[in-house]
Amino acid sequence: FLCNLLDPRSSHGQGLLFLKTFLEHCANHYPDEFPKLPEFDDPNKWLVFSEFHISNGRIDILIQNPQGSFICVVENKVDAYEGSKQLERYGEWIKEHESIYHHSALCYLTKRGDQSLTAEKYKYFRISYHEDIAEWLEDVIPQIQAPGVAAVVHQYQAIAVKI
Repeated sequence: FLCNLLDPRSSHGQGLLFLKTFLEHCANHYPDEFPKLPEFDDPNKWLVFSEFHISNGRIDILIQNPQGSFICVVENKVDAYEGSKQLERYGEWIKEHESIYHHSALCYLTKRGDQSLTAEKYKYFRISYHEDIAEWLEDVIPQIQAPGVAAVVHQYQAIAVKI
C-alpha cells in the first residue's frame, strides 16, 4: 500500500503529492543529514519499485530519480526481524551505485523507529509508522483531491497511529 501511495503514476491519481510530501517529511526530520532532494516537477522523472531484486536481496521500496541523481531505499519491517546483514547489504548496494546516484538515503521503517542491528557502517534514517507515517499522512490528507482516496488514506493513517 505504501509503495502504491509513493508511486506518482499509481491509480490514486494524486501525482507527486504523496512522494513529494513523504520525502520532504524525511528531509525535515533529518535536516542536517538527509540528502538533497531533486525537483518534483515531473512525475515521469520518478521511479518507484516494490520488492526490487538485487544480487543479494530484495529491497522493499526503491525510489529513484536518475535525472536528479537521487535514490532512496526503504526497508519496511512490521512484525518481522531484519535478515542477516540486511541493511548492510542494502548500504553496500547503494555505495556500488554512488557514481550514478550522488544523493542517496537508506531508510529503516519500523513500527516505533527501531534501531537497525545490521546497518553497522552505513548511515541510515530511522522512520516509524507510529510517528512519522502517521504524522506525514495527517498532514497530507487535507491536500488529497479525491474523496475516496482521502478516506482510504485516513483509514491507513489511523492504523499507523495504533501500530
